[in-house]
Formats: sequence, structure tokens, C-alpha cells
Amino acid sequence: MQIQTVTQDIADSLGLKKAQGALVAEPQAGGPSAEAGIVSGDVIQSVNGKEVKDARDLVLVAPIGTPESIIQKASTDLRSVVTDPDLQKKIAARGSYTRAMSPAEVISFVVGEQRKSKPVMELIAQKTQ
Repeated sequence: MQIQTVTQDIADSLGLKKAQGALVAEPQAGGPSAEAGIVSGDVIQSVNGKEVKDARDLVLVAPIGTPESIIQKASTDLRSVVTDPDLQKKIAARGSYTRAMSPAEVISFVVGEQRKSKPVMELIAQKTQ
């Protein structure tokens, strides 16, 4: 599934109250997102009750207790997809990019993003009180 972060311009054009979520550019035909009824133009704002702030929030995660062999297989398969030059060109044409990461790199990335956004989120929370 190809997605992009909902910018203020996108939010305004779609009549959204705030610039938040991930805009679906193109679900993979026959893939899980298409089977779930997700179509181009949908905006994903939460998954299983967890808020999606931007496209970076939609990383592939496995449930706790998933065997390491399954995690490694999924990681290897996903890496082969997101490093495909044709896919990278299509995504770049839409103003985005792919980034292949190992499970450890994903954890490090998410923790880093949370660390960076925490002061901003705390400031916003203070201003809204």
C-alpha cells in the first residue's frame, strides 16, 4: 500500500479538521489493505484504536510472542519489496520514499521519533489546557 502523510493542504482539500493521518495513494491490488476495503483516497487516522499521526506511524509490526523466524522472514520479504527500483520510482513520483529497516532499526527509529516529538506534544498539550 502506498501512503503519504496528511499535510495541512491535503487536510484542507479533503475537509479534514486537522492535518493528521496517512492518505492512501494506492492499495496493493489483491493485498490485505485492498481485501479490507481500503481504497485510494482513504485517510487512515487510527489502527486498532491507536492514533495515526502521520505515515511514519504505519510500520509493519508483529504481535508480542511472534517467533523470531517469522519476524526475520517478514523483514526479509518486506526489504525485497521496498528496495525494488520500480516501486521506489512510483513512490518518489508521489513525493514520498521507502526505507528498508531491520526489526532492530524499526524499533530504534520509532523510539527516536517518539523522543523527538515528545517535547512538541507536551507543549501542545500545555497550550490546549
